[in-house]
Amino acid sequence: MLNFGADLYEIRSEESYTSHDLDYNDESTRATEQKDDKARPALADKSANISSYETIVLAYPIWWGQALHIMDTFVESYDFTGKKITAICTSGGSDIGSSADYPKELAKGKAEWKQGRLFSTQTSAGEIKDWFDGLF
Repeated sequence: MLNFGADLYEIRSEESYTSHDLDYNDESTRATEQKDDKARPALADKSANISSYETIVLAYPIWWGQALHIMDTFVESYDFTGKKITAICTSGGSDIGSSADYPKELAKGKAEWKQGRLFSTQTSAGEIKDWFDGLF
């Protein structure tokens, strides 16, 4: 796992996702919550200490062409005033699309949002570090 010396905070749903829930071809799974723009899964932990950080990187997989709705829950739950924020994501087939822009609309507070980026599984740690260093 790469962290480049950064602190990590895992954004988790109160109800854990099972491997079955990840099958977006099965309408009975939780992956289909992505079809509902109003879906806001509850956070398992609501104590992220974002006030002590200047820079925040939101990292997520793309589902149905967008960030998981748990990311929406997270950004709506905190005030990001004065923060520098970017988003990074992975996907099995989608590009980053508007997934990195949407949190800006939901977030509380005035933050400096930087262009997000999708990384493939073949991206090297050096490429990621170079991108990040050039961003901030």
